[in-house]
Amino acid sequence: MTKILLADDDVAFRESLAMSLENEGYSVTQAVDGRDALKKLEEDNSFELVILDIIMPEMDGIEFISKVRKMDKPIKTIAISGGGRYGGQETYLRMTKALGAKAVIEKPFTTKQILSLIKEVL
Repeated sequence: MTKILLADDDVAFRESLAMSLENEGYSVTQAVDGRDALKKLEEDNSFELVILDIIMPEMDGIEFISKVRKMDKPIKTIAISGGGRYGGQETYLRMTKALGAKAVIEKPFTTKQILSLIKEVL
């Protein structure tokens, strides 16, 4: 079973997406922000994919990806965003691709779209 770490500070969105992924057979661990996700990743090396929002408190997705890259962890990442303070969501998503995210997707997206992207990345 593929293990996914899902980090998003929007509780309703995160829980809904986690449920959709679990219904498709994925094992999903939820994190409330980048700091929480980093802690969970350090505790468990068996995640095959991280799906994370870019705009989060404590530690945003860009900082998370930068830290994971420095740790030299071979983890695939899908970045998601609905916009933010550095411009539009396109700017954030381009930044994450430059840092090593395997794929990006803009909110809102459908379950079908994220499932297709997960299959593509894995």
